[in-house]
Amino acid sequence: MTTAMELVNGMQALHVAAGWTFAEHAHNGIELVGILQGQVVLEAAQRQWQVKTGQVVSIPPLLPHRWWCHEQSRLNVLHLDYTPRDLAQRLVPGNSPRLITLTKKQVTEYEGLFQRLLDLVDQSPSKQERLLKAYLEVFVLTLLEGDQIQDPTTIAIYEIAAYMQTHLDQPISIAGLAQQFLMAEVTLRRHFRSIFGVSPKQYLLDLRLKEAQHLLATTRLTLQEVAAQTSFFDLAHFSSTFRQHYHVSPSQWRAQHFNQSSPILD
Repeated sequence: MTTAMELVNGMQALHVAAGWTFAEHAHNGIELVGILQGQVVLEAAQRQWQVKTGQVVSIPPLLPHRWWCHEQSRLNVLHLDYTPRDLAQRLVPGNSPRLITLTKKQVTEYEGLFQRLLDLVDQSPSKQERLLKAYLEVFVLTLLEGDQIQDPTTIAIYEIAAYMQTHLDQPISIAGLAQQFLMAEVTLRRHFRSIFGVSPKQYLLDLRLKEAQHLLATTRLTLQEVAAQTSFFDLAHFSSTFRQHYHVSPSQWRAQHFNQSSPILD
């Protein structure tokens, strides 16, 4: 006997039982489904795709499709309302589903980025729209890593954004990034704003503040340690910047958002 699950827009981390089925449906944007355990079957346009552990399938907008599986599976589901054209063409070439097989390293990156996206959506989706969009683009870039690059400058900008995200505990300067990625600083700034809608400095600050929120909510690190891990000059600078953006102090924000049920990292 099969079981059905109601479609939920947005993003979900799902554990599904053997016999799970999902009736035919379609989405306005691209759907990305990654399999972390087990195997599921996608049926669309009179074709079937076996999507196994370590694989992600991308489904074009407005394409009717359905799912089922014969074994217990764990999957991440993400519906993209907006995707830059160049990335959309690579995710769903020819407006058809695409199966992406990830390396072990990419699977780890994928899981980490997906969890951070869930955190952003859960905390304040309306206030974090710009940052969420940036994370989504880095997320998609991770999936497409290793593809043939048609626009090296655009890909370099996404790589710079990914570098920022993974080096938040280190001092980063825009001039240093330009030198590291062999790009003129004025070119970096212009293209970065064109792609993400903000300057690289503002983007980096948004990442650091969001990471600070994450650490405040899920760890017992002191404020000084949180400031150090997000590369603020000192505690006073961290506190004043945090208050300027969120209108409360870091300690007040922690008191309001500390998650007692999260695994606590000391």
